[in-house]
Amino acid sequence: MSGKLIRRALKTTQSSVAKLRLADLEKQERQTAEHQTAVADERSLSYINCWRMSVPSHLVIKTEGLDFRALLSDWRWLVKPELKPFLLTAFGDVFLRGESGRIYFLNAMTGSLQEVAGSEEAFEQLCEDREQRRNLFLSSFLMEVRKVRGELAPGDCYSCEVPLSLGGKLEPENFEPADLLSHFSILGQLHRQTKNLPAGTKIDKINIVPPNEDPKPKSFWQRMLGR
Repeated sequence: MSGKLIRRALKTTQSSVAKLRLADLEKQERQTAEHQTAVADERSLSYINCWRMSVPSHLVIKTEGLDFRALLSDWRWLVKPELKPFLLTAFGDVFLRGESGRIYFLNAMTGSLQEVAGSEEAFEQLCEDREQRRNLFLSSFLMEVRKVRGELAPGDCYSCEVPLSLGGKLEPENFEPADLLSHFSILGQLHRQTKNLPAGTKIDKINIVPPNEDPKPKSFWQRMLGR
């Protein structure tokens, strides 16, 4: 009798086998997608290290261990997933590379995305131009901010206490060190909610969800939200 029970327990139907195979296939597809994403992220990190050699180190920030997918999660309304970040400025703006090799610049302060170079070679030439570096990296202004706020810790950027779109001024006193995740999360949500408002519109309320991981001061986003 026990043998019959065992055979019944092992008995399967074509339907159950098909479901098992489908589950295995879905699992395999998920693992493949995760692997491809990990490879892409690794290539982006290698690309970052390469470009740091072409751009003066004092204009960029260290990003070792940074989760780029989390960094841009609140910017997907503007930044497509195929655009891969490869260089971050001291002010928390980011350069991204498209699949075609075109280079884009995400200005987190203004909430704008624009193409700045048609190829990697063109971008390298752009970075060698002193005037272009002043415009894209705010190099002269950066020196003033550093005198007031000091050097950055790894994973931090200089972020505006009062966003420019809410009346903040581009002056050293309006900037302070903040962790990158908070910087991108808050500004991404802010610009998404205000992008269609006419210039000069009075903004009474902005709904901001604090980032899940806030390793550094909550006071940063609390001050930004007036809390």
